[in-house]
Amino acid sequence: MHNNKNKLVRSLAAMLLVLAMALPLTACQVEIPGMGTININDGASDGDTAKTNGGEPGAYDDSLDLLRQLLDERQQDERLAVAYIGDINGSLSDLTIPLRDWINDTAPGLCAQYTFVRNIPQERVVGDSGSLFCVVPRDPNATVAVNRVQWNEAKGGYETLDVLYRSESGDPILLFVSNDLGTVPTDTTELLLTDSHPDTLSWYPIPGIVALPYDSENERRLAYDFTFYSQEENDGFGSDIGWTCPSGSQLTQEIWAWQGHTDKPALATLELHANSSQEDYWGSATFTWWYESDFVTPEEVYTGDWGLTGNGEYSGVIMLDLTRTGGKRYTPGETERIIHDGFIVQVPMAFEDYTYLSVDKGQHGSYLPIQLEPDTVLYFYPQ
Repeated sequence: MHNNKNKLVRSLAAMLLVLAMALPLTACQVEIPGMGTININDGASDGDTAKTNGGEPGAYDDSLDLLRQLLDERQQDERLAVAYIGDINGSLSDLTIPLRDWINDTAPGLCAQYTFVRNIPQERVVGDSGSLFCVVPRDPNATVAVNRVQWNEAKGGYETLDVLYRSESGDPILLFVSNDLGTVPTDTTELLLTDSHPDTLSWYPIPGIVALPYDSENERRLAYDFTFYSQEENDGFGSDIGWTCPSGSQLTQEIWAWQGHTDKPALATLELHANSSQEDYWGSATFTWWYESDFVTPEEVYTGDWGLTGNGEYSGVIMLDLTRTGGKRYTPGETERIIHDGFIVQVPMAFEDYTYLSVDKGQHGSYLPIQLEPDTVLYFYPQ
């Protein structure tokens, strides 16, 4: 009788295991007499940590699916989701703990909301130093390429120096963007996304901030920011800080400084003053730029007026009416060289915490002297 009971138990267990193979990937437990409780399907194998909650077998992680579902529900033309995690000191080899533990310690709110972030495998970690971002294609079948590129003035475009990553699976990646791009200041990181859209999306990430691609011509954000900015403020949920139209007081409270390259490394400032305390949406403006190698004497100085108007939900237009009045390139009595156009401007919604100003090219095709194709969006920071 005892042997018959054991045979019955073993037969029942075998039947349950066969049944488990035919069931959907949902976790359930079954009590078998003499054997205790067993998991007939835990939704992931022990080695599939990318699909488990916190890397522990037994809890299926659907946070990546939920993020993509959120992008669909937003009904925006957002082709990427990007989260800023933090900066590391040194490089990956200097970390004293595994990267997944460092991510969890650095961005606990983000990892609690989107547990897949800390479980992205090593083969999808691109780079090893600087600012770390998580990048998620909306389309799981998208092709993603990350390149080290350099601006070629003669060709009028970027040329690839090194292919850092390429995938046709559309899987999330962890992307390091170095604060030190080497001795050549025209080097940068380029991410290319090819999906169901007819065009390839190009994104040039900037260390330390979520400066996302934006279609100013059609007033569209092309990516979603799922950075977890404040657990206390957002009650445990991620937040899209987004972009918005600046106020006049935001524009005039700082002297805005830019650092980048034209034909060589350059600096610029944009100084805006309100006409009066009652009317802070227009006033006087000064735009100055220098080559970094000669910060004493500016190349050009433009002075004049500015005005601000709204441009939908996400941006504004700053009208600049400036005339060149000084600098090395200025000649007294010269035919007036002017800047007269409306430039698309944006600031983060969380402006007090993330104080910077985005300026795109003029609506009628004008450029500031430091703007170059294809990267016409300039990011100014408080001086």
